[in-house]
Amino acid sequence: MTDNVSNNDLKTSSFKPHTIKFQLHRVAVFLLLSFSYAICLFLRSCPSIVADKMAIDYEVNKSDIGIFTSIYFYTYGVVQPFVGLSVDVAEPGFIIGGSLFVASIGTFISGAGKTLLIGCIGRALVGFGCGPVYVSVNRCLINWFDVHSYPLILGIVHSIGSLGYLGAQGPLAYMAGAIGWRMSFYSLGIAGFVFCILSFIFVRGNPVVFKYLPVNAELGKNAADTPLKEKFVILFKNFKVVICSYHLWLCIIYAILTNGPFYDINGMWCTQFLEDVFDYSDKKAGNTMMSMTISGIIGNVAIAPICYLFKTRKWVLVVTAILCAAVTVIFVFVKEALSLVVVCVIFFFYAFIGSNCSVLYSLAVDYFDHKIAGSAVGLMNMFLFIISAVYIAISSKILDIYGKVPGTEKYTFEGYKYGLWVFNTASYALGGVIGLFMKEEKFAKKKEGDKQLQSNSTAPLLSVDNNENHTFT
Repeated sequence: MTDNVSNNDLKTSSFKPHTIKFQLHRVAVFLLLSFSYAICLFLRSCPSIVADKMAIDYEVNKSDIGIFTSIYFYTYGVVQPFVGLSVDVAEPGFIIGGSLFVASIGTFISGAGKTLLIGCIGRALVGFGCGPVYVSVNRCLINWFDVHSYPLILGIVHSIGSLGYLGAQGPLAYMAGAIGWRMSFYSLGIAGFVFCILSFIFVRGNPVVFKYLPVNAELGKNAADTPLKEKFVILFKNFKVVICSYHLWLCIIYAILTNGPFYDINGMWCTQFLEDVFDYSDKKAGNTMMSMTISGIIGNVAIAPICYLFKTRKWVLVVTAILCAAVTVIFVFVKEALSLVVVCVIFFFYAFIGSNCSVLYSLAVDYFDHKIAGSAVGLMNMFLFIISAVYIAISSKILDIYGKVPGTEKYTFEGYKYGLWVFNTASYALGGVIGLFMKEEKFAKKKEGDKQLQSNSTAPLLSVDNNENHTFT
């Protein structure tokens, strides 16, 4: 049994050409994938803006909400290698739908819980549910779009997904103030159910399922149609290939050292820093954090074209890590509140240069045959999110060591200085050093079979460069 649909098979089969109907269908799939990812980012970030209210209702210290937040990363990370292997041989659309169902159930449990323990059980389910979504989205994108456009397409998905971060800041603060954080969580659960149903109905991992011509000839076979015995053989081979890749491990270490700080800062403690050190209200802090999210939306779209322009991904990753370290080190020395405009400008720049995930993941995927892209992304995500939880735990521990301002529930400047800013600045700097040793890789090119497929289509496929001269110096 072959892994690909041959060109002759494609010409003589009943596959439908890429007409306007196909383009509209692809846009619909793309939007469902993007907004499903956005819901996951909303669920990931929402505890930071309502931490005070949750701590009161759960009757725990605010620092204990860090436990609630970090559990998401542990359960999210644990499922990654299994999901990564599974999406390469199973139907990603069904995986996304089932995952959103689990995440929605977990959100309802967290909102209804009366104790931190029950809340953490729900949060664990949210992590399990959101865990498979990103890897499945990547698998779908590689099948539905030209592989050499993958960095740009993934960047756009990250931008749309960042709307989830945006919603989990100022808008969530207003919502929680109006209807309470529990009702806000219930609303998120309902949204998750809606996209669960839509994904089950409309999303499939490969256009050939709908009898369209494959976008990439090498990915012309629907993996879900592979016999069960062959799937296990493929799973084992894929696992062996990705686990033994030295270059992928460097990408994983870089991802840990640069994304761990971002989740620690943006996902958990920066909002509290603004409230405790700069004396912002929760709504003002949430609105300030929105500048970071808006910048991330722009950065995710802008960083990938920069890579195409300079014909490098490795050096873009190195430079952005060093610049992030240069920005975070500023707050090591800032004890008094800066003006709101200055804070927003700093956050805007920080999030813009830190929006390099699409670059990193596309580089890692291009180390391998694209049929095992899910396996590579899954392995990266496992270590990234488990260690990200460790980052949050370390910052929480250091903050506890330095204690609180007497007579208040606010953590001290010294605690934030060492627990948040020094710690994460060092991590970014080390990430930049690791990036120097990463392997540069050419952007995936359109193969001859893909050109023939497009010549048989009546509508053009998205491409970032018709000349296809994406080489590195």
